[in-house]
Amino acid sequence: MTGQTMFAVLFVTWLCIWGCPDTTLTDRSSEIENNPFVNALTSMGFHWRPIPTEAPWGIGRNERHHGPIRQSYLRIAAETPTLAPDLILAMAYRACNDAPRAHGSCPTTAVTGALPSLLIGDNHPVNPAIASRHRAMQAARASMEAYTAADRLGGALSHPGTNLNIFDSIDCKTTLPASHVPASKQIFHYLWRVTHKPNRGNGKPAERARFCVAGNRDWHKANTVATSPVTPQRAIRAIVAASVILHFSIHTKDFLRTYFHSNVLPELTYVWAPPEAGEPNGSVWAFHRAMYGKNDAGRHFHFNTQSRFLSIPHITISSAFNTVYVARLHGAVCTYVDDTLHAELHSLAAKLLWVGRVARSDVLTDATQLANLPNPTGADARRANAALASLSTCPVSLHFTRLNARQLGFIIALTDDIRRFSLLHWASHRPHRVCRGPCAGELLALADAVAAAVDIHLLLQELLSRRIPLAASTDYSAAYELATSFRDPTDISSKNDLFMLYRALLNGTMQSLHLITGDSNLADALSKPTFARPTPNHALTTTLSSGFLRPAARDHTTSAFYRNEPRRP
Repeated sequence: MTGQTMFAVLFVTWLCIWGCPDTTLTDRSSEIENNPFVNALTSMGFHWRPIPTEAPWGIGRNERHHGPIRQSYLRIAAETPTLAPDLILAMAYRACNDAPRAHGSCPTTAVTGALPSLLIGDNHPVNPAIASRHRAMQAARASMEAYTAADRLGGALSHPGTNLNIFDSIDCKTTLPASHVPASKQIFHYLWRVTHKPNRGNGKPAERARFCVAGNRDWHKANTVATSPVTPQRAIRAIVAASVILHFSIHTKDFLRTYFHSNVLPELTYVWAPPEAGEPNGSVWAFHRAMYGKNDAGRHFHFNTQSRFLSIPHITISSAFNTVYVARLHGAVCTYVDDTLHAELHSLAAKLLWVGRVARSDVLTDATQLANLPNPTGADARRANAALASLSTCPVSLHFTRLNARQLGFIIALTDDIRRFSLLHWASHRPHRVCRGPCAGELLALADAVAAAVDIHLLLQELLSRRIPLAASTDYSAAYELATSFRDPTDISSKNDLFMLYRALLNGTMQSLHLITGDSNLADALSKPTFARPTPNHALTTTLSSGFLRPAARDHTTSAFYRNEPRRP
């Protein structure tokens, strides 16, 4: 192959699609290292540099993508023989670049900064040539996705000790030939669930593989039973905050593979043994305990541990959450919790809210932040100090840019008589439905806040053994007027939110509703229901620094006044 031919292939497969690179790496002492190819690169202003190893080493193992690209090329050529060879090669490389790698991103995103454009839906273009190209691109991407899945699984199983942890440590199975399975029993297939988490915090590899049973394949059988109850984050945050207030000690315990702790199944579950386990061909695993995907291991674990916790004196199941067990003025127990204490703490506002809740509000230090880490390091201390230093350097808010979608959020806090506070729960997310205006967004955020606060309210009343009033506040006057009058919202989808606020005030669930000023609204840092972004205020920053929650109220309505006095038309 001549240098002109190799440069033409490079031009078609990369330069025409992604543009000109700054540097080109080639293998030293290979056929690519020739004068015509190097002169063509330098004439276009590229920096050429040979390296002493294979060029694909920059993206992983040596030449690990050559086989999939060759397979995609042959598949496209077999399905669409009328395409030109250079176009087939370009499509094969495009499929390789668009396919996500083990870490979840693809080379297309790394180079261009944008996600690749995929063909979605039925392939019914009018032009037969376009339809043929669509089929070829879909076939190439399917080949690369299959290869990527196998590569991710191989990476997750290739770490030292991983095979032992996955296969040999599963002591709830028995290996037997397929001929020994009873004729009336079904042999299930299996699935591999591979997750990538770079910073696990426990020294384990980033890739993690889980062996799951595919479930029933018969049409008259359900795939799985109902899912296990799960403790939400707001329950855990409320218990941790109450523990800090009452000076309780917090203890956590991680159950390794919950299906080991479930009861023995009445009948064996038969699953085909994966080839990665090194079992003989035609082997079947017989499980006598629940596994992922079949018989619902989490539910077995939940009811198995429930009887043990209820045997503790003076402990009952919480009326707010069926996975929380409460002993009044003594403590609480949460079950079936998986990495929830450290979840969703990636944003600046979440980090500061977390530190401000578990530590003293007047003495913000990084000690409590590091105490919640398994093995704190110097880098963790620097990150905690940087998060705390941002309190005095910048206001806690969302990015000061124009959003392409609305962002709804709220903050739930517990206050005392002198307005000291302890943050219980916070949320910031895109609305789960279309909000046609800022008023609809404010009503939705207010309704979500009240719904989340009711569960925390019941849990704290059981734990503290006293009545705790519930008060809500908003800085949007239109939402306040709608909630305290007979008016209807312009957006018909907001009527359910407004009706829920009506019932909460009438029943006394919500004791009062306050209209506060915008510059004293803490939730402004997490909620932007309008497309126009106002300047972020310092309400949350000031509150976290001072330790007191004192918003400026413009108007308020109590539950007793709402029931007995006539409302404004």
